[in-house]
Amino acid sequence: MKRNKFYIFLIILTIISLFSFAALCNQCAVDTGDKVDVEEDETVVDEDDADTDDDIDTDNEDDTDMDDDTDASDDDDTDTDDADTEKEAPTMTLEIYEGPMYSAADDICYWRVKANVDGSPNPTISWSRDNSNGSFGTKKAQVNLNRGETYTLIAIATNSEGSVEKSIVLEWGCDEPEPEPEIITGDMDITASNSGSGYIAQGFGATMGTNEVFIGDTNVDTVTKGYLSFNISDLSDMDDITFTDVDLRIPIDEVGGEPWLGADIINIKVFYYGSNLDVPEDFEIGGELVKTFNINDSLDNLSFGNNTLKSELQDAVDSGKSRFQFKLGFNNKSNNGMGDWYLLNPDNVTLSVEYEVAE
Repeated sequence: MKRNKFYIFLIILTIISLFSFAALCNQCAVDTGDKVDVEEDETVVDEDDADTDDDIDTDNEDDTDMDDDTDASDDDDTDTDDADTEKEAPTMTLEIYEGPMYSAADDICYWRVKANVDGSPNPTISWSRDNSNGSFGTKKAQVNLNRGETYTLIAIATNSEGSVEKSIVLEWGCDEPEPEPEIITGDMDITASNSGSGYIAQGFGATMGTNEVFIGDTNVDTVTKGYLSFNISDLSDMDDITFTDVDLRIPIDEVGGEPWLGADIINIKVFYYGSNLDVPEDFEIGGELVKTFNINDSLDNLSFGNNTLKSELQDAVDSGKSRFQFKLGFNNKSNNGMGDWYLLNPDNVTLSVEYEVAE
C-alpha cells in the first residue's frame, strides 16, 4: 500500500517537472526569437542607411554634373560677350556750346566747350584747363580769359585701345560792357507864367497877363473858366529825364460871392491852348481830368499831386512840349445875379517836380 503511494507521488512529481521544463523551454524560445527580430531590424536599418548614402552620393554626383554644366555655360557666355563687344579706339570732336560771355563780377570773358567722344570701352577725358573744376562733368570745360588773353584748350580721350587729342583756340571775344549810367537826381519849382495865364468869361471874352485867374461865374451869371500855363522848356531839354514826384500848388487868393451855392465841384484838367486863349474853342469842354475838389465855404487852396499829374507831365516832356497848361472850372453856376468866384494869382502858383536823369 505504501509502495503504491510512493509510485503515485513519483509520477506526479515527474509530470510537474516535465511541465516546468516545457514552460522554461518555451520562454527561451520566445527570447531567442525576439533577439533575432531585433538583429534583423538593425540589419534593415543599416540597409536603409546604405540606400540613403547611395542617394546622397548620387545627388552629389548630380550636383557635380550641374556645376560642370554651369561652368561650361559661363564660359560660353563670356565667349559670347567677348565676341559681341567690339573694342574701338576713341574718336572726338570739340564744340563751343556757350560763349563768349562777360562776367562783370571778375572782369573776365569765359567760354564753355564740350567733347563729343566715341569709343569702346568708354574713354576717359582730360582737359588742359577747366576753370569750372569739373562742375559740368568730365565732358565739359570752362575757360576764363583775362582781357587780351588767348588760350589753346587741349582735350585728350583715352581707353585701352588708344587715345586721341584735340584742341581749340579761344580768344577774348566779349564786347566792352556798357558802363552803368550815373543817375543824377534833381528838383525844380516852376512858377506859372503870368503872360500865358488868364481866364475866359462867357460873353466877355478872354483876358491874359493881368495876374488874375478867375473861376466861377460873372455878375450876370455867365460861366468863367481859369487857365494856367507853365514853361517846361528846361525840363524838355534834359535827356532821359524821369519824374519821381510832381505837385501843383494853387493857393486861393480871394473869394467873391458865395461860389459853393451854385456849384459843388471844381474840375482841373490838363488842357493845351498854346500862347493865346481863343474863344470859343478854348472855352469848350475838353482836356484830361487830373483832379476834382469839392466846393465849400472853407476851401482855401487847390493844391495836389498824384500819379495822373506825374504821367501827364512825363508825356509832355517826352513829346518835347515847351508848355504844361491847365483849365479850371465849376461843374455848374449860380443864378443869383451876382458874381461867385475864386481868384488865383499866377505868381503864387507853382509846379514842383522831382526827377532823375541818367548820364
